[in-house]
Amino acid sequence: MNSILDIHMLNPLLRAFIIGLIPAGLTSLGSLLILLKVNIKEKQMDIGMGFAAGVMLVASFTGLLLPAIEAGGVLIALTGFIIGVFLIKILDKIIPHTHFVKGYEGPSTMRAALKKAWLIALAMIIHNIPEGMAVGAMTILGVTEGLTMAFAIG
Repeated sequence: MNSILDIHMLNPLLRAFIIGLIPAGLTSLGSLLILLKVNIKEKQMDIGMGFAAGVMLVASFTGLLLPAIEAGGVLIALTGFIIGVFLIKILDKIIPHTHFVKGYEGPSTMRAALKKAWLIALAMIIHNIPEGMAVGAMTILGVTEGLTMAFAIG
C-alpha cells in the first residue's frame, strides 16, 4: 500500500488503539441524541438495544469464538470464554456502578461514597471492556477483521 499512514505497518498495540477509536467515536455520536434531548420512544429504544445485542452475539461467536477454536482448539477457546465470563461477573460485583433502570449495583459500603456521575462512568467502563478486547483481538488477527468488528460494535 502506498498511503501516508499504512496501518498494517504500525505496532499492533497502536494499530488496535487507532481502530478502537472507531467504536468509541460511533458510540459518542450515538450519545448525541441523549445530549440533544431527542425524545426516543421506549419501543424504539428496545428495538435499538435488541439490534445491538444481536450484532454483539453474532460478532462474538463468528468473529471471536470460531477463530479462537480454529487457532487454539475447543478447550483453550472454551477456557478463555469461561474466564472472560467470570472476570466480567466479578468486575460487575466488586466495582460500584449504576444503571438507569436498575439503579445502584455494587458493594453497599461504596453506595454513598461515589457521586452518580462516577457510578455511570464506571458502568460504562465495565461494559466496554469486552468490546475493546474484541476489537483489539480482531485487529491483531487482521486489520480487515479489526475494522469489521469495530464498525459492528460501533
